[in-house]
Amino acid sequence: MSISPRESCPKECALWKELHEWFVSQAKSSEADVLFIGGDHIAWLPQSRFYADNFEPLHCLCFGSFGDSIFNLLWRIENGEVENFIPKPEEFLSALSKIAEILKEKQPAAEIFFLQLTPIGRMQSQLRDFVRQVNAKMESALNGKASVVYLDPSLIDLNGEVNAHLLYDFAHLSQAGYETVFEPVFAAVSSFFNP
Repeated sequence: MSISPRESCPKECALWKELHEWFVSQAKSSEADVLFIGGDHIAWLPQSRFYADNFEPLHCLCFGSFGDSIFNLLWRIENGEVENFIPKPEEFLSALSKIAEILKEKQPAAEIFFLQLTPIGRMQSQLRDFVRQVNAKMESALNGKASVVYLDPSLIDLNGEVNAHLLYDFAHLSQAGYETVFEPVFAAVSSFFNP
């Protein structure tokens, strides 16, 4: 059964709209080979040593916006408001699939990678369960439209707790977390450029 994604929507915030406009102008004026687009982790990615050492030389753009929902992200992509909530995994996956379709329409030659969602919260919770469900179904939902980059299992320890060394506040990545999470992304992107 196919579930239609909710409508894409912008945030009603002048700063967010200015950031979006800046991203659009950067996209038009840059000759980037790699584009990272997403929420908090992507917004912080350029601040990491791992990014500086590995991705910066690849002519990357990072269009990360703090607190974006999947639907804000979809709007940003479609336009070159949703209150905080946890969508159903099927809705989230449907929106991811739509994002992949739109990216392919706009850039048919692009190789598209989706990174699995990082766990959130120290212990098991509704949000962690949502992340687990999305990650388990991501590849089938994308159905060949994009490649999935899998997370290192060390983000969660043997007791089921998030590794605070890698996610310092149980949600955001530390320097070591960026290295652990984005090493497979770097490998995937590198293999695309050097088959």
